[in-house]
Amino acid sequence: MGAELSTEGTEIYLFRSEVTVTIGTGDDAIIGMRGYLVINNIPYHTLERGGNYVRLNVGESYLAIMEKHSKKEAWNNNHLFRIMDLKGNYIMRWDSEKKKDTERGFLMHSCYEVAGLSGCVAPGTSQTATGINGSKTAMKQIIQHLGGFAPGRRFKLNVNRL
Repeated sequence: MGAELSTEGTEIYLFRSEVTVTIGTGDDAIIGMRGYLVINNIPYHTLERGGNYVRLNVGESYLAIMEKHSKKEAWNNNHLFRIMDLKGNYIMRWDSEKKKDTERGFLMHSCYEVAGLSGCVAPGTSQTATGINGSKTAMKQIIQHLGGFAPGRRFKLNVNRL
């Protein structure tokens, strides 16, 4: 295992609540978890996929690395954050089918409903019954608060419970 990678001074805080959003019923239900993302004392609503999807552990810190997404239809001018452990490794999660820990991708990007997230977190400016509003605006503001977009810039993301 290597040493922790350096990060820029501004830290990002994700506060996960116990409040959930559910779309559908039974085995087909899609569950999301609400919370807040705080940067420079400015809060944003968040939505994170629940259920059996990869999630960040409460009480741990991660790297949030600025990236440009390769898909043309990607969110918010293709800007996103790839979340990795502090050594730059992918997040590990138990795979019940393979019976071992496997690498999983975790992103922070704009999205409006929990159904559009698969092991990711999305910021927004307000909440709706099934998601959040202003997600593209929130991503633009977050990037501005962090000094502008530059691929590869790294920030520390601290995950806590509300």
